[in-house]
Amino acid sequence: MKTTLKLFGVLILVLFQSCAVVDHAPKPTGSAMFYRLGTRGFALDIFVDGVKVGSFSSFARILIPNCGDENAFTVDNLTEGSHKYEARETGTPNPVILKGSVTVVVDQCTKELLVYDWWGG
Repeated sequence: MKTTLKLFGVLILVLFQSCAVVDHAPKPTGSAMFYRLGTRGFALDIFVDGVKVGSFSSFARILIPNCGDENAFTVDNLTEGSHKYEARETGTPNPVILKGSVTVVVDQCTKELLVYDWWGG
């Protein structure tokens, strides 16, 4: 009888755990836009949180482009909070790697200027 009650208790426990509410609603997101000023340079591969999200080779012709402009690179559907990024030059034997973090706000586009540190400081 004790064994039957223990089994019944375990069965009830498993049943309640399997019926736990799981939230499958999409998490709110925002965007991050990366841009650089100038007229020439190498293409850049963009990584966010260690994952390559794309490449671009254009330069902003105005001081701060809008999100989605062709002269910048916009990453959509990022969760709210801080994300680490890297912008790695391609097509050069000595690529520059620009690193930083960008803070994403829900339903907004955060603009991040990629700045080369030519003097190594």
